[in-house]
Amino acid sequence: WVVGGHKMARRFDPAPPLLLAALFFLLAALAPAAAKPLRPVASSSFSSPSSSPSSSSFSPSSFSPSSSSPSSSSPSSSASSDSPYYEFIPAFRCTLFSPDHNDSSSTASLPCHWSSRCFESVDMQVLTWTHSAANISITTKRREHVLCDDAYLFATRFSSQWELVRRGRASMELSFHWTSDEERASAMLWGIQVFALKDGAVGSMEDLVKTLLMWLGTPRAQARELQMLQERMDWSVQARNNSDPVPPSLPQSAFRSGDQLAIFKLEANDGLIMLGTGAHTGHHTAMLWIDGALYVVESCESSCVGTEIGIQKTLWEEWWPRALARNFSVAWLPLADEYSEAFNETAAIAWFKSVEGLPYGSHNFFFGWVDTDNLNYPPPLSAEFIIDALPVLDAVAPRLVSEWIGEALNLRLGTNGLGVHELYNESERQGITVQELFNLPEQDTWQYSDGYSMVCNVFWLELLKNAGVFGSFASQFQATEFTPKDAYQMSVFMDAWDKPVQCDGDDLPYCQLFGPYVVDLAGYNSRPLYANMSENCASFPPKYFRSNKC
Repeated sequence: WVVGGHKMARRFDPAPPLLLAALFFLLAALAPAAAKPLRPVASSSFSSPSSSPSSSSFSPSSFSPSSSSPSSSSPSSSASSDSPYYEFIPAFRCTLFSPDHNDSSSTASLPCHWSSRCFESVDMQVLTWTHSAANISITTKRREHVLCDDAYLFATRFSSQWELVRRGRASMELSFHWTSDEERASAMLWGIQVFALKDGAVGSMEDLVKTLLMWLGTPRAQARELQMLQERMDWSVQARNNSDPVPPSLPQSAFRSGDQLAIFKLEANDGLIMLGTGAHTGHHTAMLWIDGALYVVESCESSCVGTEIGIQKTLWEEWWPRALARNFSVAWLPLADEYSEAFNETAAIAWFKSVEGLPYGSHNFFFGWVDTDNLNYPPPLSAEFIIDALPVLDAVAPRLVSEWIGEALNLRLGTNGLGVHELYNESERQGITVQELFNLPEQDTWQYSDGYSMVCNVFWLELLKNAGVFGSFASQFQATEFTPKDAYQMSVFMDAWDKPVQCDGDDLPYCQLFGPYVVDLAGYNSRPLYANMSENCASFPPKYFRSNKC
């Protein structure tokens, strides 16, 4: 398809690469090494003995470190402790370093310590660090359950190995062999990361199955997503009492160019967006009058009303019946008069035509969300896991990694075409840690291999910027740093609004047009604009607190 001079792809469900990375790591373990008690291992690759997993406890239980190394800094999340969804992702526990970063001394390093689902106490430390391997000691005390196992992933930026700990009151050793001198040198700097499966090897398989079932798009899958939002975000989605759609009785003249439609829908990719950002929406569109006709303009991924993905327009009278048929819950957020009057419709239309047909903003999807080292990742996801998983995923799916992560990192470093390992090396050469590289603000002016990259809420805000709504202040913030939550919390909408009588069915400060669930926009219209807005904001579940002017 070609629209506005840009190639437009058919509908495609772009599974976020971090989920694929987590699946890759877990599936590598299902052979699994987790079937046998810990023993010395000759190779640190993903290959594992082909024996069957033994029984394990299926009841989810907390797995929180009582203490850990200084590198273990991720906060805990009480709301997610009993939820199976996404709990198959290995959770970061600590980093094991060489006893001496300057030479291969045989003196043991400081241990990492925590309490696990199976043991009252787990201690790990490096005993020796040689040119061929790191020898690691694991000591456990007081087993909590007879049929229980702790499954651990030991990983560097080059390789990993899975191990199962089943014996209590015991000390064990394993050898993590380097695959190359480059890996050994990297581990001397960044250590060996230790991750744990919260529910053990077998329990994590159950978590994986339940998570995948949530992505099927069936009524049962939607019920699972509601459960996930309740358990992981502490948010109980409310059904609406009013089922009559507003658009048939609302004249189109009520809408003005630049007004936003905020959309809640029970689709798993939207649920993932909401879990990560703390938003109560998964999609946003804009209203735009073009040649006397009212259009919905939007940047679409797989779950829009049309059959394509990318930046597109649809006549309002065609858009809303399709959205209604797909059970979208849609709220109309009208711009405040001062912003609506500043909206230059001619400039907006010209800008829209220049970007129409561009693909959905997959290139910076991750970077508009992540601003901090450890306060944006919903547990058990962590920056440490992503940093170790990306090189592995890059080896098997380089085009996917380049699209979702690689191009953005190259832009941040002023490089072009570097792979993940090369990007990590270049980042360190420039004196930037990989976590700091992830956190660098996205820039609206950056162009990717297929043009500007805009997710749905960014597209709406860019439309306003290019319509002159913010005047000279538009240069003081980056629309590409905004999340869906920012898009409805920023103070640009009608405040004391005399709503049309058709909108009186819901007790909301905006107008819900239709849908089976209440569009609950917590913090709506509450954040005044400021310079560098939303460039350093936390989004940690379940409360998603963030500082003022972050």
